[in-house]
Amino acid sequence: ALRYFLLTLDLRRPRFFLGTLLHTALTGVTLQKLTCALSYMVVHKHFHEYVTRVHGDPETAGARSPFARQPTAPPLSSTVAPRTTG
Repeated sequence: ALRYFLLTLDLRRPRFFLGTLLHTALTGVTLQKLTCALSYMVVHKHFHEYVTRVHGDPETAGARSPFARQPTAPPLSSTVAPRTTG
């Protein structure tokens, strides 16, 4: 993970990594906070790689999800008769 964040020509990755560590340090370093911050960054790396591999570059993807489909039946709330009291 260190290689991914620090040894790159993309300046956003080292800035994200160092900024996260700096924020963690400024708010009081504990082993739990440091572990959470590092875990977050590792998950971020793997999630970004997954999204890029499966869906392509997220910056160029369309605004609409490829999984969105038109509903084939109206939603349940419009098919149920209103409840009457009396």
